Amino acid sequence: MQHLILMHHLDTVVLKDPYVMPDQDDPGPISISKAIVESADSAPYLVIEALALSSAHLSTTQPDPAKRTKYFQDAEELQTQALSLFNQAQFQVTKDNCIPIFLFSSLLGMHALFNISAATPSQFIGKFIQYLQIHRGIRIVVSESWHIIRDSGITRQADTLISLALDEPKTPGPVDQSDILVGLLSDSRSTVGEVLFRIYMSAAELLQQVFQSHRNLPPHMRPSIIITWLLKVSPEYVELVDQRQPIALIILAYWALLLHHEGEFWVFKNSGQRLITSVSEHVGPYWDKWLTSPKESIQVMNEERDSSGA
Repeated sequence: MQHLILMHHLDTVVLKDPYVMPDQDDPGPISISKAIVESADSAPYLVIEALALSSAHLSTTQPDPAKRTKYFQDAEELQTQALSLFNQAQFQVTKDNCIPIFLFSSLLGMHALFNISAATPSQFIGKFIQYLQIHRGIRIVVSESWHIIRDSGITRQADTLISLALDEPKTPGPVDQSDILVGLLSDSRSTVGEVLFRIYMSAAELLQQVFQSHRNLPPHMRPSIIITWLLKVSPEYVELVDQRQPIALIILAYWALLLHHEGEFWVFKNSGQRLITSVSEHVGPYWDKWLTSPKESIQVMNEERDSSGA
């Protein structure tokens, strides 16, 4: 019975959220919910992860603390079960399974980001690094099977869900925080070293494109473009984050500004501000100059929300 409740909530609430599925007016020949249900036998990991995400969302809607905790714990247990089934499968990406794998990776990435909100301050960076490692799987799946996905009938949702249209260079526009970051990196080129500089600058220039797209997109499509950055940064940059290299973490803090900007999305919540705070505490006062812009921007956004009653 509980699984039926979760599936109903998934179909009627979670997948109707334009922040989760932006293309509500153009669903395409294959709906996400239909693809999930039809995968019950061949890809049970997808169904279970969909139920897990539904339970995670329900945990945010309950006024009773006990119910909130129960739904959150149920979501974690279901996610663990889904991951176990997925890891046991040991399959190659094919025409028959690429859609379930793609959807599983996408829902899992969203759920894993939501889970970070429960981390303690001392755990936050570590939990986020775990999330990055999980999220990298989406890029692997897409790179191996995008040509199959594009012909599958689910292309519209897939294009929006992962927002892979970041191939255009940044065009002239108002200076934003990502431009400040690029300037700081350029000034430090000689001290950072050429190899690291190129890795960091690649991530920062991609972030410039994300900031630009974020400004230009309608509100309900912005969360997708924010997550795109995590799909597109290089494995070398992710490795530097894993090593907790200060500049790698600082770049992450600038990206977190976008998370905070879209904090009304239940998956993001307060993760943006918490990530910036955690990075600042980890790298220490030596790097205060680099973090001045993110900290000031967070303060301005919070003051604007307070004044508007948001």
